[in-house]
Order: sequence, then structure tokens, then C-alpha cells
Amino acid sequence: MGAPNFANRTLYYGDNLPALRRMNSETVHLIATDPPFKKQRGFFSDAGGYDDRWTWQRDILGLDRKGNAVAENHDDWVDQIQDDWPGAWMVIAAARSTYGDDMGAFLCWLGVRLMELRRILRNDGSIYVHMDETAVHYVKALMDAIFGKENRLNGIVWRRTYAHGGAKKWGPVHDTILFYAKSSEYVWNPVYQDYDKSYLDKYYRFSDARGRYRLVTLTGAGVTKSGDSGLPWRGWIRRIRGGIGRCRCRRCSRRILGSSWMIFRRRKSWICWMRRGWCIGRNGVRRLNKSGMRTKIRVRRCRILLMI
Repeated sequence: MGAPNFANRTLYYGDNLPALRRMNSETVHLIATDPPFKKQRGFFSDAGGYDDRWTWQRDILGLDRKGNAVAENHDDWVDQIQDDWPGAWMVIAAARSTYGDDMGAFLCWLGVRLMELRRILRNDGSIYVHMDETAVHYVKALMDAIFGKENRLNGIVWRRTYAHGGAKKWGPVHDTILFYAKSSEYVWNPVYQDYDKSYLDKYYRFSDARGRYRLVTLTGAGVTKSGDSGLPWRGWIRRIRGGIGRCRCRRCSRRILGSSWMIFRRRKSWICWMRRGWCIGRNGVRRLNKSGMRTKIRVRRCRILLMI
């Protein structure tokens, strides 16, 4: 581990890349960062702000639409990523191909900073990166390439607001916090907090000599037959087939069908690939047949492909 060359509780104002490059390697225990989300608009106020609009020509090459130099050239970012982290460059190239050069410019900007953040992170350290749905899938692949997919620990879903209706889509109510470690030696301290009284009254409705308790499904990690969830426990043998969350899967399926399937306006084709056939169920297929829609069911490894 290196020795820090910066004072504790130091605040740096401005671009963090020059400050990161001055820090010694393996000196930081924990990193929590909230970078721009690549929203393609500016965020400004009287106190300041930042421009979250990205183009490859301006932000990487430093040129305007006419080819005139208007900003600093950052070909060194591209060279550094290609030389040190070729996997990260493949992610950026794929983003430019599938999404556009604007996403590639954003990932290039973020990539060189993630590389420096990994360098200053201790072997027992971890990093949290806050993103929204705009670019989180690309950033996740980028961090897999830089930190290693084996060091990806969690994707924490944070509901940042309550449900609200979108114009023609589900309301965007959550962000994602990507949780990565530097190595398998990372520090993890379990976090506990007291339940709200309303939560206890709703779910912990039973009590005995030892206190209040709730009824839960007796399951464990692993495959049903070979994992913990398939083993006897205190004389009880688990007889339930399948895994966890099937009822929620049913409920989610109904909501998806209700929102995006125009049953009274026949579409030419509709395909639903479900994890378990009973998410829709044969009764539902019979109802579809009675409504005049022809259906075909193909069972493949306990999955059903429903075609109309």
C-alpha cells in the first residue's frame, strides 16, 4: 500500500483528472462518485454547473463542425485506453457503433478517470458509481473491463422518487449504484438499521416467548437439487418446485401484458419468452384461443415460447 501525498478532508474544485493523476497509487480506501449521466443537456445555475452534452469531434478531437480547433485535443485519452485497457476500448467502440459517437465520447471521458480511480484505490478498497438508466449498461461493461467482472459485487437499485406517469412509458423512478471492489480482499462490514414501527406491525404479526417474528419461505442459495435450498432442515424436506419470486413474476407479467399488448388491436406478431410457462399459464392460452387469436406453444427446457 502506498503512502498518501494529500491531506485528509481536502476539497478539490474543478476537473478531477489532474488531481487524481497527482495522487499516489493505492492510497484510498473508499470511492463514491456521482459523474454526469450523459443526458445531452446543460445543468447550470447561479452557483455554477456543467455541460452534459457530448460529441466525439468536440470533446475528444477538440474541433467544431467546421473542423476548427475550439477545445483541447484529447487523443492521449484514446491512446491511454487502447494501450493500457484494450477491453475498455472495445466497450467504447461498441458503444459508438450501437449508440453513437456521443456515447463513445462520454465513455472515453469517464474511462480515463475510472482508470485513475482504480490506480489510487487500495487492494482492500471498493468503489460506488452512481448512474441513471441512460448509460448505466455501458458504464457497467466499461467497469467490468477496468475492474474485472469478478470484482463486480452489486448493482444497487435506488428508488429516488415515487411513481409518476410517463408520457408513453413506465415512469423513471430509480437510479443504479454500481458497486465494485479492487480485489477479493475488499472490506465489507454488514450494515443494520432498525425497522419502522409500521413495517413491524404489518409483517411481524406473530410473537412467542422469544419475541416477534414473521413467516417466510424456507429457501437458500444454490440450485434446488444440489444447493442449500434442496437440503433437509430440522427434519423438514423442501417440496416446492422452482425458485424464488414466482408470484412476483406472475404479477410483473400481467403488468407488462396490460401496458404493452393491444389485445383489441391485433398485432401481426407478438412473442413472449417467459422464464416459466405458468407465468401466463395454459388457461391464459385457452382464453387467447377463445378470443380468436391462434397460438402455438413450444416447450424448450421448461421455458415457453408463445407466438401469436
